[in-house]
Amino acid sequence: MAYADVCTLPPKTFAERWMTESQPALELFRIGPMTKRPTIADLAREAGVSVATVDRVLNARLPVREETVRRVHEAARAIGHHNAGLIKQRWRPDLPRYRLGFILRKPAQHFYQEFVHEVEAAVSSAESFDGRPSIEFARSHSPEDLAATLKDLGRRCHAIGMVAPDHPKITAAVEELKAKGIPV
Repeated sequence: MAYADVCTLPPKTFAERWMTESQPALELFRIGPMTKRPTIADLAREAGVSVATVDRVLNARLPVREETVRRVHEAARAIGHHNAGLIKQRWRPDLPRYRLGFILRKPAQHFYQEFVHEVEAAVSSAESFDGRPSIEFARSHSPEDLAATLKDLGRRCHAIGMVAPDHPKITAAVEELKAKGIPV
């Protein structure tokens, strides 16, 4: 819109034209919506409960039904609330805790990256135990490296899952961990 056009337009028409013709230029300056940390009210709305219920869950006050705590925890995870881990901890304090090790291959492949997310989701949503996944990618395909990774995870985990070739060194590492009570 030229300066001469601006001077000859009535105020309302000028504003309407400016808004429609200037939009592409304004998009260059738009930063986007400010992202803010989800609040307790956001969490309550997402879980379908009151703010007071969320407060009781967060501060472990008064008994809250397990189903309600589960809904609040799922809502916290869904909206990215910073207390999702705390809610999970307080939700299941009496459940056994297990660190589960996983050895994966080919870290650059999309399949394995997605598999990592699925494993993490499955372990965190287990209802009979409080699980923590420990996922590592094999440094190489050599049986020696796989056996070393397996033994290292065995020092830190309660159970291990992996896909590996049938090789005497890997079999020996698996048998050694099984003898110590660590299922592989």
